[in-house]
This record gives sequence, C-alpha cells and structure tokens, in this order.
Amino acid sequence: SASHESTKLSCLSPCPLNYPMLFDFHRQYLLMVPSVLQSGSPNQACLQLHNLNESLSVSVVLEYSSANTTIFEQSVRRDGFFQCIAFTPPRATSSPLAFITFSGKGATVRLAERRSIAILNVDSVVFIQTDKPTYKPGQPVLFRVVALDVLFRPVQETVSVAKDQNYPGVPPGL
Repeated sequence: SASHESTKLSCLSPCPLNYPMLFDFHRQYLLMVPSVLQSGSPNQACLQLHNLNESLSVSVVLEYSSANTTIFEQSVRRDGFFQCIAFTPPRATSSPLAFITFSGKGATVRLAERRSIAILNVDSVVFIQTDKPTYKPGQPVLFRVVALDVLFRPVQETVSVAKDQNYPGVPPGL
C-alpha cells in the first residue's frame, strides 16, 4: 500500500505455528487470547511484537459489562518482544459477551484493535458414589463425594448431608 500501515495480526484462540498469516514486514503484532474465557479460572494472554523501530506504550484491556480490567500495560522498547500474562476474568452476570482491546502508541505509530470474546461461568459437578446399589432398612449408608470442574480437576466444595430424614411415601430407613 502507499501508506505503510502496520499489519494487525491477532489470534483469539491458540493458533498453530503453521497458521497462515499475511505479513508486510513492517511493524507487526500478535495477540493471543482464548475466544472463550472461564470465569474464576486463570486464563492467559500472550503478546508478541516485531519490527519495532520506536518505543511503544501497549495495553490489553478486558471490557465486560460496564467494567474495564487492564490485563497488560507496559512500555516496550525492544524488537522481538514476547510476554504472556495470566489473568482471571470476572464472573459472567448476564450476557457472556466481552471484548479484548489492544492498543499500541508511539511517536509515529498508532495500533488499535477490539475483538469480541465470551466469558463463561465455571461450575462444578458433584458425584456421589455409594458402597452398594441398594440398602435394607436401618443399614448404614457409606458413600464418597467428589466435586470436579469442567476439566475434571477436583475442586474444594462444601456438601450438606441430611441424616435420618423420612420423606412422605418413603418407608423409614430407605
């Protein structure tokens, strides 16, 4: 092009290294953020900058609901910059729609991009395992309880246990 604008490369989910991208070999950046963030869990944003010929003040901001959370804000003075930052997104309240905004400003450079992403609440699943399938009246019930997240990792959770309760239509001891 006549004016050498910087190439904007962004990948909002993990990209394989052989992912085809266009380069004009001027200032370039790559921002990698998962397209679906899990609330309350650590997520990661990675930023890479190439062909810098001046210092840039860069920032990455998560916009959700009416709040902005700065994930990354730094002055970058060197070419070949790469950094990953861990962050925990807020709990989704109503809509899962959020935005990631990238900006880079220098003496002669202005970079900006805004992309939509989703924030999903991570809930756990509780499994209850008994020592046998059926019990006789008055027989003690032995069981184990485990709570797992969506990646099947154990999570700390409190479970209430009701003892010796009779329910209508159910004989005592069952």
